[in-house]
Amino acid sequence: MEYAPAEDTFVLLDSLPKKINSVLEIGCGSCFILMRLNAKYKVGCDIRKPINVEGGINFVLCDGRRLPFRHKSFELVFFNPPYLPSESIQDKAVDGGKGGIEIALPFLVQSLMVAKEEGQIFTLLSSLSDLNLFRKILTALHLNFSEKRKRLFFEELIIFKIYAHKNNG
Repeated sequence: MEYAPAEDTFVLLDSLPKKINSVLEIGCGSCFILMRLNAKYKVGCDIRKPINVEGGINFVLCDGRRLPFRHKSFELVFFNPPYLPSESIQDKAVDGGKGGIEIALPFLVQSLMVAKEEGQIFTLLSSLSDLNLFRKILTALHLNFSEKRKRLFFEELIIFKIYAHKNNG
């Protein structure tokens, strides 16, 4: 069953550059966002094949924790991982582990490998997640990042824009 586009999908879509040469979405689901980006080379990967892939998207069946792509091959990498804190993973579409970042972290590690030096990585997390730990990890990895927030009902959604190159200063 595919995750239907919801508020978080639109928040992430609005934050992404609309025109880019090469883009990878980890956990692309229905490829809703990829279909709306203007890119020469679009790749989506997920553990289930989408029902209908359109718009010149190349789909790869794989786990986002072990990407089969060459290093430094995408200008833009993004993912909207399951991010709600949960004691156990009951619903793979929304349960993000105890801190809500346990799925996002391996996706981030893989993104850093496949993003070009001048590339950008975008991810979306919830204010209910352990954002302080996520920020500490980004800082420990010497990565520059910015945040954009959007208030929705009982939570805020936070878009992290992460620069793939390391901060040397």
